Amino acid sequence: MITNVKQRPITKKQKQMLEDIQAELDLCYIPTSFGAVRHHCVKTNTHTQKGARQDVVGTVVIGSTRTQSACQKRHPQLMRLFKKFMKDHAPEFKFRTVYINIDTMCDAHFDHKNSGESLLIGFGDYSGGETWLFKMQADGSMKPYQYDISKKSISFDGSKIMHSSQKFTGKRYSLVFFQ
Repeated sequence: MITNVKQRPITKKQKQMLEDIQAELDLCYIPTSFGAVRHHCVKTNTHTQKGARQDVVGTVVIGSTRTQSACQKRHPQLMRLFKKFMKDHAPEFKFRTVYINIDTMCDAHFDHKNSGESLLIGFGDYSGGETWLFKMQADGSMKPYQYDISKKSISFDGSKIMHSSQKFTGKRYSLVFFQ
């Protein structure tokens, strides 16, 4: 078991809110990750996945300047939906940025640019796609612990805990909320 991982069940009301978010995301331009040279796409290997799409809503740091992301400027309604969901799901959780993943399977990685805990949640019509968090064992090996983020969100420090997502079938969305 990994300490410092918090799980929160997803209620029926919150599932409906996620369906509303999914419907809105389907109307938005979320760029493909395939062939992208963006740092996170390469680090997680999503740039090799033809159906993968990713973008970021909220504030980003470019150089030493904090600014609104391009997606935030294109689709300001998304942050309103994300805030409404989080007010109901995890009102104490503070975030400035939401990373959107659509049909991505991420290789094991750390999120070095995130500050503190991230909250991860999955939704859509899919099976599989569990999130693995890795814990260093006494012999130096990494042991994976599996979490089904379609039933419970998880929060953990992604800059300190290596994590990945597994194979899935269907249409898989995930959101990563962080500072």
